[in-house]
Amino acid sequence: AVAVSVSGIATNATCFGGSDGSITVTNSAGATVVITNSTNQVVSNTNLPAGTYTLTATATGGNQGQNCTATATVTINDGDGTPPVISQLPNETTINCPVKPEFAQATATDNVDTTVSLAFDDVTTQGQCAGSYSVTRTWTAADDCGNTSTKSQTINVQDNTAPTITPPQNIILSSGVNCVTDISPTITGNPAYNDICDSNLSPPTYTDSECFGNSNNQEINAGNGNYFPFTITGFDGTLASNIEKIALTFETNQGKGRAEFTLIAPNGQGIILVGSYCTGGACDDATSNTKELYLPVFYSNSSGYTKWNNNNFIQDGVSQNFTPNGATSSTNTIPELTSYVSSFENFTGPMNGTWLIYSRKQANVNGSIEFKSVCLTPKATCLGNKVISRTWTVTDACGNTATANQTITIQDTTAPTVNASNNSSTVSCISAATIPTPPDATDECSGILNGVLFSTTDTPNPLTCEGTREYKYKYTDACGNFSYWVYTYTIEKADFTMPDNDGKTVACVADIVAPTV
Repeated sequence: AVAVSVSGIATNATCFGGSDGSITVTNSAGATVVITNSTNQVVSNTNLPAGTYTLTATATGGNQGQNCTATATVTINDGDGTPPVISQLPNETTINCPVKPEFAQATATDNVDTTVSLAFDDVTTQGQCAGSYSVTRTWTAADDCGNTSTKSQTINVQDNTAPTITPPQNIILSSGVNCVTDISPTITGNPAYNDICDSNLSPPTYTDSECFGNSNNQEINAGNGNYFPFTITGFDGTLASNIEKIALTFETNQGKGRAEFTLIAPNGQGIILVGSYCTGGACDDATSNTKELYLPVFYSNSSGYTKWNNNNFIQDGVSQNFTPNGATSSTNTIPELTSYVSSFENFTGPMNGTWLIYSRKQANVNGSIEFKSVCLTPKATCLGNKVISRTWTVTDACGNTATANQTITIQDTTAPTVNASNNSSTVSCISAATIPTPPDATDECSGILNGVLFSTTDTPNPLTCEGTREYKYKYTDACGNFSYWVYTYTIEKADFTMPDNDGKTVACVADIVAPTV
C-alpha cells in the first residue's frame, strides 16, 4: 500500500464536486489525472518510486458546469514498509557429482519502484564424505526505501561416481633365486587412478590370486538370464582343458533345484556345472525362506569326485569338491554357446580369452538365486611357472569402488647348473675310456638333479688309438629347461710297443691282427 499525501488544492476545488476540496489520484467526475515531476515533466501515475510530485487534475463539466484545473503536491513513500516480491525459485534438488550446481536467476517486483536491486550469497555445507556437499543460494531484493525480502534455493550434490583406475601393463618375470620372484609393485608397476569428485583419493590396494574370475552379488532373473564374464591371459599355447579347478559360490532361499550354472569357454564350448532343473525332494523347499549358501569346487572327471546333481542332497555352507553335472542339453538358449562338453577334459579351444558364467532361474517358480563369485584356476605347467591375477581396487571417501586386473606371468627359463670342475682326460687306448660318473646339477626351482646319459660319440674312430670319445649327459628341470655335461676322452697312441701274434711290434691293442691260420 502506497501512502499518498495531497496539499494545496483549495483553488478550484469545486471542479471535483467536493465541498471539502478533497482530491484523489483516481478519475473522479470525469477528471483526467496527470502527474508531473518537479520540472513539470509528465510521469506515469503507476509504480512510481518514492518522491514528491505535482498532481494536475483537469475536469470538464464540474459543479459550475465549466472546465477547470486543480493542482496539488503529492508525496509518495513506502511508509508502510512493504518489501519487494521475489519470484518463485525451484524446490530443493539433488544432483550427482561431477555435475556442478546451476541456480535459477531470481527476479523481483515492487509495488512502487520500477527497479529493484538483487544480490545473492552462496553458503556451502560439506556432506558426510568428500564429493558430497550442498549449496544454498539466498537472493536478497531491496527497493529504494531499503525494504528487503529474501528467498533461497538449495542444491545437494551427492557422489555416486566411481573413481577411474588403469592397471599396470601385464608383465612377464623370470623365476628368481630359490624360485622366489619379487612381484612387488616396484617391479610390476603401479596403476594410474583418479577421482573427479575426490581430490584426496587414497592409493589403490591389490590382492593376488592364481585364479581368474568374477565377484558380483547379483540376483539371477528368470527371463534372459545373467552373464558374468572374466578374462584369462598369460597362458599362451595352453588349452582350455587344462583346468585345475573352478570355485563357484551362489545362494538360494528355497533350494537349488531352480538353479543352473553353465561355464562357457572362449571358443564357445560350454559345460553345465550346476544342474539340472528339478523340483521336489532334495531339489527345493518351497515353504522355506532360509538362505542357503553353496560353495562347490569343480574338478576334472579324472579326479573321481562326485558329480553335481540338483536331485541329490548337498550340504550348504560347506565347501565341497565335485565334478561338473556335465549334461549335454538344456532348456536354456545361450547365444554364445556353440556346443556342450561333459567334462573339462573335452574342451578343445584356447585357455586365453573371455570366459562366461551364464545362469537363468527356472521360470514360473518362487524363491531367489544370487550369484556371488566364480574363480577358475588353470593347471600350472611346472613349479617354477605360474600366472598371478592381481586385482587393483581403489575406493573414494564416499565408498564408490573401481577395480582393474593385471596379469603377472612368472616363467622358469633358467637351465640347471652342472656342478663339475673336470670334463676331460687323455687315455692311451679305447678300453681305458670307461663310462664316467656324472656330477649332479642344481636348479633354483627343481633342486638337485641327476644327469641322464644322452649320447656317446666317437670321433673319428678311437679304435685306431687316435681320436676322441664323448659321453654327453642331460639335466632337465620340471619346467623343461635343460643343460648338458660332456666328458671327453682323448685317445692317443701309447709310447710303448708290444708284439702281436706274428711277432710284429704294435703300438695299440687295436693294431693286433688275427694270426694267419
